Parts: sequence; C-alpha cells; structure tokens
Amino acid sequence: MGRRANLESWKRNPIQTGTAPTAELRGLIARLEGMSNPPVSNVPDAWIPHNREDGEHVGWIVPDGEGFVTVDLLGRQRIAEPVDWMVAEEAMDGLGIGYLADIYAFRAAPDDWVRVRIVEVSTDGITVKEDDFGDVAADLPQYRLPFPASDDLRLIQDAPGQVRNQFG
Repeated sequence: MGRRANLESWKRNPIQTGTAPTAELRGLIARLEGMSNPPVSNVPDAWIPHNREDGEHVGWIVPDGEGFVTVDLLGRQRIAEPVDWMVAEEAMDGLGIGYLADIYAFRAAPDDWVRVRIVEVSTDGITVKEDDFGDVAADLPQYRLPFPASDDLRLIQDAPGQVRNQFG
C-alpha cells in the first residue's frame, strides 16, 4: 500500500489507526495531498512527507497513537512523545535542514570515530565524507550509510570517545 493509499485509508477509517481527524487536520491533509512529494523508496507507508512553504522537503510526520511524531531527513524521530498535527508541523518547519551542515562523528570501526560532514542524504542512503576543513582539493574517504541513520552517525559533541580527523 503506497503512502497516498495509506493516507486515504486513514481518512476513511481513523478508528483503525486510533486517531480521529479534526476539521483542522482534514484541511491540512487536503493541503498535503496537493504538494509534490519527493520520490522515496525506504520509507514506511505511514510516513507522511512534510515540505516547508517554499517546497523544501524537511522530513515526515508519522501517526502515533492519538497524535503524531516527526522524523527528520536522517530518518530519526525528533519528537519523543506524540503531539497534535499542528505542533508536529511547526516542529518540522522549525527544524529545517540546517542540522545537515553540522559536524558529525562517524564510527568507521569499533572505537574509531571519524570527523565527517554529510555530503548527500536520501532514503536510499546517506553519504558522509571525512571533514576536509574547507579544502576542496582534499581527497578524503567517503562512507555510504544506510537510511535511516544508525547511532554510528552522531553529532560530534555526542561521540562517546575521541574523534579523529585528517590531522590526527
């Protein structure tokens, strides 16, 4: 069952999912249906794509019990507890995509954390490159990671040990 079919099923039978759409939510669903969605291949059917007003895809809103949680472009849940649709939508808009430019640590091997930058993100996978510190001529290793991102990719400040870079 595709995303659109799942959304249609949810609108017809909200009791099945445990959530009943409000008039406000029905309006938002109608707006969502009018948006063009990026192609996805590894995303569960229940994930509803969320685009900012400028059309930029920023993640997904996922039905969870009587509310919704948000999932970012790395496939990570951003809201721990279910919230109403408007709160989830505002959270996605507020999150944006700036976090993709942050510095990350990638576990290349057990006890070997490498300083990396995200090069590409899609539902087909995530590509990171060892941080070149702005040297566009630097030929450093790239790593292809599965989507959604695992704990092997973390913000650098969240790495559990020392993080190496090209300088040591």
